[in-house]
Parts: sequence; structure tokens; C-alpha cells
Amino acid sequence: MEVAKPKPPVAKEQPAKPKEPVNAKEPVAAKEPVAKTKAPEVKAQEPVAKPKDIPSKITETEGKITPQAPASVAPKETSRLVTCHLTKLETALDQFRKSYPKLKPADAGLLASALTLTGRHALALYEGEQYRWPEDYDKLTKAMVGQLEMVQQGIETTTKKVAKTAPEEEPVVVTVGLAPNISAGEDLLKGRDDLKTLLSDVIQGGVEFVYSSMDLGWQWALDRVNWNTISGGELSRRIKIKAAFTEGAIGMEMGTGAKKRSPKKAAAAVAAPAEAEEATAE
Repeated sequence: MEVAKPKPPVAKEQPAKPKEPVNAKEPVAAKEPVAKTKAPEVKAQEPVAKPKDIPSKITETEGKITPQAPASVAPKETSRLVTCHLTKLETALDQFRKSYPKLKPADAGLLASALTLTGRHALALYEGEQYRWPEDYDKLTKAMVGQLEMVQQGIETTTKKVAKTAPEEEPVVVTVGLAPNISAGEDLLKGRDDLKTLLSDVIQGGVEFVYSSMDLGWQWALDRVNWNTISGGELSRRIKIKAAFTEGAIGMEMGTGAKKRSPKKAAAAVAAPAEAEEATAE
């Protein structure tokens, strides 16, 4: 008997791969994962140290930095007008105590006295020159003679044209400017440069001198000048010399606020009592 030979194994047909379309894109190779590198750590900037004396405050709404004074620092003293009565020294002294509380009472008294001297010994200003009282008394009076003679001529010309029955005219005022005499005040403060500096600051900040005609050295002197002797002729009594602060300070003369009567009202006031006396006599 013939033994049947085993049949060789038949290879299985592998399924055909589907055809790729012509327009299909080639597959993109997958990117290899990139190793992540750590970003360098950025340290936060430390806040810049601010001066201790000027701390800042940031507002929430605007974000602006506004300087804010610390509570421990006292605000700077602001200069203000100082009123100095030349007849009442305590007025300036009280103001210095309030404006400069750290100033010693003795220093405040010296400062008030020095300020008073700058007003009493004020410099006379006439035609661009300065005159000290009483050293330049003769120099100033001689310099004023020319102007007073011109004023005299104008008065004589006007008087001839005015009728005799006309009321008396107002006096003609010749003004002499005044300025604080800082050197006179500094002479009292010898050896105290700190008070000299403070005196200068007070005058620059503004001073108002309140005075009478007897308080100013130059006004007192000019009221007693014998102009007839200096000029060599007779000057009219209508010429009045007035010294007033024009530079470096404000001046206010006491007793000049009263209203003056007009000549007509003054004549009527004098005539009324005379008429009453005549009626009583009748």
C-alpha cells in the first residue's frame, strides 16, 4: 500500500494593502519630545531705600507718589508780616515769641529792640542817595534847598492869581523816602551772627512800622529845620516836609485817620456860634 505523502503547507495569501490616494499627504514624522529647560529665576528687585526724612505714600487711585512729611519733623516756619509799634516795643516782642517759640526770651528781646532801631533810625532816600540820621543832617538839608525854592516860586505865582477872599489852600507836601536801617539794628547785635541773620530774614519777609511823628529821627529833625537860614530867603509856611517809608517796609502814622473838614464846612462851624452870640445879645 502506498502511503499518502503529506501535502506541503500552502502559504496564505496576505491581504493586499489598500492603495493610498495620489493626493494624500505624506505622514509627518512625530516630533521627538524636547527636554524642557528651566527658565532662569528672576529675583524680585528689592525696593530702593528712601530717605528717612521724606517717606512716600502711593495713592490707590492714581498710583502717584506723593511726599509726606514725617510726624517727627516740625513744619518750616513761614515768613509773615511783622507789625512793630515804635512806641510799644512789646508788640514786636509778642510776635517773635509766637513765630519763633524756640527763641530764648532774652534773644527775642534783643531782636525786637534791633528791629525798633531799624525804624527809628531809618535811612532817608532823596534823589537816589541815602542819608543816615543824625550824621547826614546838614548834607540832606542842603540837598533839599533847590527843590524847596522851586516849590516856593510855584506858590508865589499861584497866590497872586487867587483872590484874597478865597479859603486857605492845603499845604504843599515835599516827601522824603525812608528805608529800614539794618546796620543800626546790627550794631545792637554785635557778636550774634545768628540774630543778625534772623533780623535780615524778618525785614525781607515784611515789616509794618506803626509810629507817630516823634518816633522817626528824620521826621523829628526835618520839622525843626530853619529853612530861612539855610536857603538865605523866606520860605512859605505852606511847605511841609513829610518822611514816609517807601522801600523795604510799610509805614502807618498814627493819628492821621481823622477826616479833614472842607474850608466851607469849617467856616460855617465857626460862624454858627458867632451868630448865636449876637442873637443872645439882642
